[in-house]
Amino acid sequence: MTKLFEGIENPQDPDLIYLLHSLEIISFIESLWQKFEPYADKNYRSDMQSHFHSRLWEMYLACSLIKQDMILIPKLNNEGPDLRLNINGLTVSIEAIAPENGVGSNAVPPVQGSDDQKFTQLPTNQIELRYCSAINEKFEKYKNYIDKQIISNDEPYVIAINGSKVYPIVENEIPLIVRTVLAIGDRVITIVNKQIVDDRYKSQTTIYKFNGNSVNTDYFNDPEYFAISGILFSNTNSLDHQTTIGTEFIFVRNKLAKNPLPNNWLNHGYEFWKVNDTLYKKSFDQ
Repeated sequence: MTKLFEGIENPQDPDLIYLLHSLEIISFIESLWQKFEPYADKNYRSDMQSHFHSRLWEMYLACSLIKQDMILIPKLNNEGPDLRLNINGLTVSIEAIAPENGVGSNAVPPVQGSDDQKFTQLPTNQIELRYCSAINEKFEKYKNYIDKQIISNDEPYVIAINGSKVYPIVENEIPLIVRTVLAIGDRVITIVNKQIVDDRYKSQTTIYKFNGNSVNTDYFNDPEYFAISGILFSNTNSLDHQTTIGTEFIFVRNKLAKNPLPNNWLNHGYEFWKVNDTLYKKSFDQ
């Protein structure tokens, strides 16, 4: 068993440089590595030095699934999905991605204001654009895997997104990742004579970039994306070792997926799905 940080010289990633000064965080990550090493690709330790955040998310995700007694399939080479599971004989492929806030006119602006500032406008459109970009990137990978016959047409495919570097947000109602893939827009409340007579979320099948180009947000009602079985999401920084790993997960199920996942396959966090115009939610940790 190797140590993850053993022999690291001249790290390039700022997150990695920062944490090398914290023995407590290093100890936490090394404990994850002990569980994850048998499933890591051969380039993991070297690539981690320049892509630490995304690689840490991959390991955090794997260890969260192991904690749920899931069976991970070791990688035979560096090709193919980041993670593969065996769920009662069913092979499930998972691609992990940890987008950041982006660059240019569509980038998510950094949090502004002093400590006593109570209100700030949430850059909803920019955040959703970052999520869409991550989904589209990993969907292109899926098509590449299919073309190369690395994965088969009949196995579930999950895209796992960590949004902690997109925008630090605690969401209490419908999380933005749910709204992004299920075409749910802003909340609209109708008041007549000081009484609420209607309270609903608008449908929103597209969002717009700064240049006016539209981006689809109706993923799970579009036949092109029926190959995506679901989106697994976390907004927790994987360095946060105070959190019980995996309990914050949000899984958005594609009810029209051609390769659906078994019910209750994920037994931590929350699951959302939509049937016609009705949104459903299930909590596993309460």
